[in-house]
Amino acid sequence: MPQCSRGGLSGPRGTPHTKDGGNGKRRGRSFTSPSNATRKRPKMSGETFSFSSKFADIVALDRGDERFLRPVVPERLREGDLRPDTRRSWGENVLVLGGNGFIGIHLIERLLRDPKVAQVTALVRPCRTSPPRSKIEAALCAYGLDRGIARNERLRIVPGFPMRKRFGLRAAQYRDLSEEVDTIFHAAGSTSYTASYLSFRPRWVLGIFHLLHFALDRRVKQLCYVGSTITHLYREREDFQRPDSWWFSGYAQMKWVIQGMLRHLQGMGMRISVCEAPYVLGGIERARDPGLHYSFWRMALLVKRLGVMWSGQFPAFVPVDLLVDALVRNIGHARLEPLIRPIFPGDPTMEDLSGVFGCRVVAWERFLAALQRTVSQRYLRMFPPDMLELIERTNLPPIFPEGGSPRSLPSVEVLFARYLDVLSRTLAHGDLQETLSLRPTPEQAPFTPEQDTARASRASPR
Repeated sequence: MPQCSRGGLSGPRGTPHTKDGGNGKRRGRSFTSPSNATRKRPKMSGETFSFSSKFADIVALDRGDERFLRPVVPERLREGDLRPDTRRSWGENVLVLGGNGFIGIHLIERLLRDPKVAQVTALVRPCRTSPPRSKIEAALCAYGLDRGIARNERLRIVPGFPMRKRFGLRAAQYRDLSEEVDTIFHAAGSTSYTASYLSFRPRWVLGIFHLLHFALDRRVKQLCYVGSTITHLYREREDFQRPDSWWFSGYAQMKWVIQGMLRHLQGMGMRISVCEAPYVLGGIERARDPGLHYSFWRMALLVKRLGVMWSGQFPAFVPVDLLVDALVRNIGHARLEPLIRPIFPGDPTMEDLSGVFGCRVVAWERFLAALQRTVSQRYLRMFPPDMLELIERTNLPPIFPEGGSPRSLPSVEVLFARYLDVLSRTLAHGDLQETLSLRPTPEQAPFTPEQDTARASRASPR
């Protein structure tokens, strides 16, 4: 199901090695040496990954055929060369893309609590108004995390562009980073359910080839991609022929293409893990997330406003701390799980949460009729007639890495009482019944993490 994240002139082509940029030393090499002894790989030259034809991904979407997503690997790389070096341990030196987004900042916090992680590098998109370190501090503050994390000696903050060639870094910076990192977390991205696939394609689809190049440059790295369960909406060819909508969106198509391409590379031997995330909500204790920026909460508050909810499955979700814990546990194993799907367990139903939301449970047809009498067409798009089937498609069994299954969790009723309490105390007008009529959130262009963070800051407990 949909969720969100994207990652200053202290930038890659601005003043080099500035204190605010977090690039470490002012002169010389900016990055420490790898902690594991690994065989040296040659620098990869210009030729790199690509699709088999210029528009193979478009053909794959048109035909609903994942076979067209198989990437072309540079001739100079044999299949055996895609396989990672043999080493005693993984996950000691980690690069996080999208580190100042909702998932990324929680991922950084979790990595720095792991004593096995020696270094975390956050690649943060530069801008003129806010230095990268300030973005990290703002994200920490927005979600109730310790701002001191931004000054942790094991955290290095580098201004760069996740999906550009060499991340937009100078050649020496890129070389040092490539020689040092053994693990990449791709938690960057943009979320819009009205944007077309073609608007996502240049940066987020074609741009991933630059990341794959980095994953094989100088030392083979493991790659962990934060994907989505929304790709499971696409089952039959007829699903691909449906017109773009809020559910069958360009965003969902982008995730389907990238996850399909990565599955092919897993089959070729690359050490890749895909995390199929459902709705990602606030942490178990703090319960903070971007609030009404998330379609999940706009839908939930509409239901609360109506006072009725349908009978059936509750959409799958995961608290963000449960998600990042599964991600971090996975990277340290000798065998990286190729697919994880951290989902809050127990298969909760709408009936389970009716008391928390203060709603009566009615048949789907009655709920839809009440909704149509109350809300505009903009919000009706979130509730298509076949929504119950779509929820079933994306409510999938959880998959946790070894040792990563949750042991002690609050009940779903207790957890959602916390979420709604945070929302009720922090929204500008404080009245959940009137929120959507007073503050409708338009479907709009992709958000950056700094916009995401600003919204969360406004929705943080005072």
